[in-house]
Amino acid sequence: MIGACAGVVLATTASATLSDLARTIAEETATTAPGDGDRAPAFDPEAYTQVGAKQWESIVKHPVEAEGRAVVVFAEVVQFDSRTGSDRFLAAAGVDQPGDLGELRSTSAFVGEEALLEGVEQGDVLKIHAEVTDSLELETRLGGTSTVPFLTIARIEDVGLADLSTDFALGAAERDALDILSVPVTVTNSGGRTFTYSALVVARSKDGKKSYGEGTVFIEKMKAGQRKQVAVDFFDEVPADAVFRVEEIARYIE
Repeated sequence: MIGACAGVVLATTASATLSDLARTIAEETATTAPGDGDRAPAFDPEAYTQVGAKQWESIVKHPVEAEGRAVVVFAEVVQFDSRTGSDRFLAAAGVDQPGDLGELRSTSAFVGEEALLEGVEQGDVLKIHAEVTDSLELETRLGGTSTVPFLTIARIEDVGLADLSTDFALGAAERDALDILSVPVTVTNSGGRTFTYSALVVARSKDGKKSYGEGTVFIEKMKAGQRKQVAVDFFDEVPADAVFRVEEIARYIE
C-alpha cells in the first residue's frame, strides 16, 4: 500500500479534499505510473467484471483486499490538471452510468498511460476497464484516516451521461368517469443499485411550443431492475391531439 501522507488533511469541503488528494497522488504515487518502456499485455475485456453496488462498496472500503481485481466502472472526472499529473486523475466512481453530474460519489484515483488519457477532461463521464492496484490513505481532521482505491486503467471510453428517458414508458391517455385525463407511466430502474426517480409528464402541442399542463412522477427507493407503474392525472383542458412527453428526469441514490 502507498503509505499515508503525513500532514495531508481530508478537508470538509470537496475542493479542499480534491486538492489534498491530488497533491498526494503527485507526491506519493509517481513510481506507480506505467513505464515508457513497459509493454502492456493485450487487452482482454473478458478479464474485467462489471461489479455490483455492494461489490464496489467493498472495494471502496477495503481497497487493499481488492488489489488485483479487474473491474468495469463508471467515473466522472473531477480533477485532471498539473496537480494530479498528465497520467492520472481523480474521479467520483460507481457501478452505474450517471444520469446527471454529481450522481457518483466514491472518490477514486486512476492512473494510465498518457496516450490512453489523451483528450480526457474534467467533467467527462467515462466507462473504465481497470485493475485495483493500490490505495491511498489520508488523515482526516478528526484524527482518523480515509482510504481510497487506486486503479490502473486498461481501457477508457467517454460515454457521457446516461439517457434516463429510456427508463420511462408512457401508456395511452384515458379519461375516467369524472372526465379526468390520466396517463399511465411505467418506470424501470435500469441501474445497479436503489434509486429514487422523479420526472414531469408534460402535455404539449405537436410542435412542442405550447404546454397544456403537467404532472409529477415521484417513486422512492426503487431496487435495481424494479418496475413500477403510476398514473399521472391532468386537470387542465388537454386537446385530443396533445403529445405527452417525459421531461426533467432525475434520479437520486438511496
